[in-house]
Amino acid sequence: MALKKKAANSSNPRTPKKTKPGFYTSPSGNVSLSVPTYWVFRQTNDDLQLISPSGDVSLIVNAYSGHNGTRKLDARQHLDHLLASAPRQSRVKRETASNRRAAARYKDTDGTSWCVEFITDGKLLLLAEVSSTGALTSPEAKTAMGALGSIRIKSAR
Repeated sequence: MALKKKAANSSNPRTPKKTKPGFYTSPSGNVSLSVPTYWVFRQTNDDLQLISPSGDVSLIVNAYSGHNGTRKLDARQHLDHLLASAPRQSRVKRETASNRRAAARYKDTDGTSWCVEFITDGKLLLLAEVSSTGALTSPEAKTAMGALGSIRIKSAR
């Protein structure tokens, strides 16, 4: 006599369903980023702010228009300039950089963990900063890093 196995219940009530983030596109339509579910989103005249539900992690995006003569803006130059003046207590971990996107991680003298990234299309420069009172490996910090990675500049044609 063969035993029948119960079919696995596909909707386990204990497992929370993953929710999809929303997307924000700037009024001019050239910048977009994902907004995680339950995060506070604030837009001011100067920046975009995403704040985690606990308040321990934030992502702030500032936009600058470039006046670099005839040369295009280079994200690596701006990252070098920022890191030269940033107060930090740990060594800087740089990520792969190009002239369009450059990033680095470090911990400042107050113990706050930072990930800064410059993103450019040659004319517009974005400075995106993730700050966390804990490590950048916490679940909320990883969510913020995902939002950071979703930032796009749509080039004008």
